[in-house]
Amino acid sequence: MRLLTGLLFALSVSASPILISGGGTFAGSTPSSTFSAANQTWSFSFLVDSNPSVSNVTTGSSFDVSFSNFSYFLNGSSVVISPANIRFFNTAFSGMFNVCFAPPCPGTSSPTNGFEFIGPQMFTGSESTPLMSTGSFTSTSFSVFVNSAAALQSNTTIQAVGSGVPEPSTWLTLGAGLLALAGRRLYRLG
Repeated sequence: MRLLTGLLFALSVSASPILISGGGTFAGSTPSSTFSAANQTWSFSFLVDSNPSVSNVTTGSSFDVSFSNFSYFLNGSSVVISPANIRFFNTAFSGMFNVCFAPPCPGTSSPTNGFEFIGPQMFTGSESTPLMSTGSFTSTSFSVFVNSAAALQSNTTIQAVGSGVPEPSTWLTLGAGLLALAGRRLYRLG
């Protein structure tokens, strides 16, 4: 019974992936780059853990989040580009996040090349141990940066959706627990 309780506890505290996505149409004044073009549609998505690993923590303002599966589309075509970092901010520093292509975004600065979404905070807890929030988050300001030049865009809504699919380590833990229970049952019968 203790083994089953431990197994259920391990499943309940595991991090689950959150899909963060957004999209829209760039303004007519948007400069052209590998990731932007005037009047073109765009969309992105990436995964973060609900309880993510973080780096470059600035207490009281921001952190870089570990992410995976970043995908980006410009005018319906896949663009092979990966962020140098994705930095989340608390409410005191404008909330939401930056997607920074080369070079990485330093501290609380705007991207040299990338996106800056300003709006509600998308996590709870401290910058060093955040818990990512789910829901719809509408920006109060959204800018595209190309070579440090900002192009203001229409506000956009970012979706953060929790996944009901457990991580592979959760499946491994569950499998090991079930094997242990089966072995214990066979031991008692034999």
